[in-house]
This record gives sequence, structure tokens and C-alpha cells, in this order.
Amino acid sequence: MIERPILFSGAMVRAILDDRKTQTRRTKHLETVNENPDRWHVWHPELGPDEFGCFTFTDNIQGEKGVLMPVACPYGKAGDRLWVRETWAYCSKCADRTPEVKDGVIYAADGDGFSTCHICNPKTLEPDYRWRPSIFMPRWASRINLEITGIRVERVQNIAPLDCVAEGASEYDTLLSHDTHIDRFRHLWDSINEKRGYGWDANPWVWVIEFKRLQASPNHD
Repeated sequence: MIERPILFSGAMVRAILDDRKTQTRRTKHLETVNENPDRWHVWHPELGPDEFGCFTFTDNIQGEKGVLMPVACPYGKAGDRLWVRETWAYCSKCADRTPEVKDGVIYAADGDGFSTCHICNPKTLEPDYRWRPSIFMPRWASRINLEITGIRVERVQNIAPLDCVAEGASEYDTLLSHDTHIDRFRHLWDSINEKRGYGWDANPWVWVIEFKRLQASPNHD
């Protein structure tokens, strides 16, 4: 079992903590394939990943005798764990006055988005901390641990309505149409990935990572 970090936005952190999000789609390490996603297909996808977590793409212009490209999922394989990186801060006031906040770490996803400490003094105008980007969160400050339960590869537009719910993009409602669930996920996807060149209309190949949240650490009640 291997642990790896993974970044989530504040909205997605809240969805994970509410157990509304159990899937995430990522393009990392698929950049070469996604330079021309229509050129490739997954070779024997029914076999799933190999023992190393690799999927193999084949050049569909030349067929199975053409170029084969094995790509390992950078997030691991089923049974591995992910620790979540999110926007965070260290508040010296919390460390001194609020024992339940482990090591004085607070999380932007828990507040209202303003640079004030809602835990020890929600009205303070000069907080004793600064927000730090998620990419700089160390392992000890992470409060969310996930276990990978499955990995597959597909084109982003192949997402099913119930998978949109599992992505935390839409709450399931039998009155909502198929298109409504897809539209909500598409908006979420484009807000993160369109500026990177992997928007919905590009229909990139993605890792579909299914996970379950493990017991919360003492940082989170």
C-alpha cells in the first residue's frame, strides 16, 4: 500500500467530507495521448490495469499492430491511499487557545473564504496567519485520507449521470434529466480544466479514480 498526495478545491473538500464525492477524474500523465485524443483508444480495456496499474493505449489509425503506449496511473492502484491537499493555514491563536484544532491548522474549506480565523475569533481584522496554497500542504497537516477502490480510463464525455453525482457535481434527483446532471458536471469540469486545454469539448482521456473516505484524523471533528 502506497500513499500519494492529491489536490482538491474547497468545494470538493466539502463534498468529500459530506460523503457526496467518491470519484475524481484527472488527466495527469495522459498529456501525450490527449495531444490528439481521437487518435488513441484503450487496448483491451476489459482487462483493466495490469499489476503495475498501467493501461495501454493503441494508435487506432494503425490498429493493434500500431503504436502501443503503456501509461501508469500516477495516483496508484486499488488499495493504495491518497492524502488530500487543500488550502490551509497555521493560526498561532488557535494553537494556543483552541486545543481541538491540532497543531493550529485551519482549512479554508471550513470557512467563508475570507482571511479571518472563524475558529478562534471570527471578527478579527488582523489574523495571525496567512492562507497557504494546497500544493504546499505537508503530509502532517492533511486531515483527509482516501482509499482507492477502483481505477479505469475513459473519455470525459462518457460520464454517466450517477457518476456526476459521485463526482460531487450534482445531487441525485429523479426529476432531473440526464442532460441536467451532465451539464452540472460539465460546468465543474470546465471551471478547472478548460484553461489547461482539457475542456469538455476537447473530450480528453481521463483517469476515473473511485475512492472511499477513511476515518477522519483528529484535525477534523
